[in-house]
Amino acid sequence: MDPEFDVLELQRSADEGRFVVAARDLIQGEIILRARPFGIALYSIARRNACHACFSFSVPGSLSISCLSCKAIAYCSIECQHKHYNFHSKYECHPLSEIQLLSSTMFSKSISKLKADIWEITLANFKNELSVLETEISGKSIYKLWLELIDDYDYSDVQNLARWFLNLMVRRQIELDLKEGLVKDQDGNVAGWNDVDLRLKQTDDVKSCVSSTPTWENVRKLTANTEILPTEELLQSFFLWSTLLRLSIIANPNNFSRGTFSDSFRKFFPTFDSFVSLIGIRTMNSFGLWDSTDECLGQGLYPFASYFNHSCRPNTVRDTGMKNISKSEIKPTPKSVEEDKAMQLSLEDIVSAISKEPIVIYQISED
Repeated sequence: MDPEFDVLELQRSADEGRFVVAARDLIQGEIILRARPFGIALYSIARRNACHACFSFSVPGSLSISCLSCKAIAYCSIECQHKHYNFHSKYECHPLSEIQLLSSTMFSKSISKLKADIWEITLANFKNELSVLETEISGKSIYKLWLELIDDYDYSDVQNLARWFLNLMVRRQIELDLKEGLVKDQDGNVAGWNDVDLRLKQTDDVKSCVSSTPTWENVRKLTANTEILPTEELLQSFFLWSTLLRLSIIANPNNFSRGTFSDSFRKFFPTFDSFVSLIGIRTMNSFGLWDSTDECLGQGLYPFASYFNHSCRPNTVRDTGMKNISKSEIKPTPKSVEEDKAMQLSLEDIVSAISKEPIVIYQISED
């Protein structure tokens, strides 16, 4: 199902794909979209910089309330911890503890043991691509090139990627549970999204132009561009997929319990194609979560905010705040936009800071 917008209209063209246009004349400063995330996660190193429930941030990172079990998240208040407890304990705590167990020494030792197996699987899956690549690097061993490519990643890269994939997998699992009526609220009634995740709750002052909760189908329709990935990036992605399939064993070799991170990852991303497609979607469409010091604390995927084409002379800008990270607000610049005009953002704006006090980036055209 395509998203429904209040003041925007989704259109398609052969050249530009799917994009939004103004459904009516828009006045300057009018809020046109508050988009909700589907996959959103803080980097491991920034886990004490922002609240895992409401995403309010602290500079420098000093949040002291954390989950005593996984030690992988922090909260800004007891209230946030209590409201988020059922969600976290049911869906996140155990796999997050596995991710948090990863260390530099452990990762290096485990990958050293697994390299031979992963290389054999790589040879079997990318025989033609490796043959072409070998002709392009005359005088150099293809195996040595592969080792250089995978050495670009250390344990922290795998941790951060795993945290983001975990949030996305949790969202997918909850979506399935909700369809089956398996999720109950505190009164024992069948729950909806707003009962499950604190980050999706809608406050009284945030009602206009709020997008519906994005679904996995909305994510899958986003542009991935995996067909143009160079061979080197395909090989790196295959290494990451192979590593995440084995993450639970790498993190805790003696743990054979069910319900691990790798169990969930294998369920939702059983093939490399399913994984690399999402890597492409993440690369093309995700937004950085920035604090007021221009420090990137994580990444969020906002499907409904991904239909704004790029322009060096944009007519919209983002106005977002980590205080309300469950929405990504997009407003017109200080000029009107006529009906049927395409809504456009600048690349500069895409990397603008998400901060407690909203930062607005204006790029005014010469005329």
